[in-house]
Amino acid sequence: MKRKAPSSKLVQEIARRFTYHAPEGDQASRYQHIRAMCGQLAQELAKLCPDGRELQQALNDLDNVVFWANASIAREIKEEPEYDG
Repeated sequence: MKRKAPSSKLVQEIARRFTYHAPEGDQASRYQHIRAMCGQLAQELAKLCPDGRELQQALNDLDNVVFWANASIAREIKEEPEYDG
């Protein structure tokens, strides 16, 4: 089976996804806000819902909300100056 070379766009996307993105500017406070809001919702769910598989799934999904929301902030595409070479 012949393998094709990945497109440059795909190579850039892979680098963006799998590179550590140190928080800049207000990113850290945005992460904290998301975690706090989801933590409050988790506490409310724990009070309102019976403990069981369904509650655990809801909490797992809330973990995913935090993860993906924070990933969207970390992976934010910033305008980069064009290289004049």
